[in-house]
Amino acid sequence: FASGMTPDAIVCGNDEEAAVLMPTLVALGKRIPDDVAVVGFDDVLCAQLCIPNLTTIHQPVELIAEAALGFLVSRIADAAMPAREVTIDAPLIRRGSTEKVV
Repeated sequence: FASGMTPDAIVCGNDEEAAVLMPTLVALGKRIPDDVAVVGFDDVLCAQLCIPNLTTIHQPVELIAEAALGFLVSRIADAAMPAREVTIDAPLIRRGSTEKVV
């Protein structure tokens, strides 16, 4: 921002970081999402309380826990079981902080 350039979007590591960033951007005279879009990660309550509401990536904690528990039970039953990978979708929850970009 010191250079006078504004990014089109900022993706934060979690919703809390985004919730802190948004008023800072406003204090710098930036309009969300008109000047800069903001995205968080986790989809916790603060994402819905931000103004504008925060676009976020929903982390499906229950599905992750179920998969981890299933792997743990399988590993206990068979210690020689090879490592596995699993992919769990984490949907984008579109809200007001990105309406012009996403």
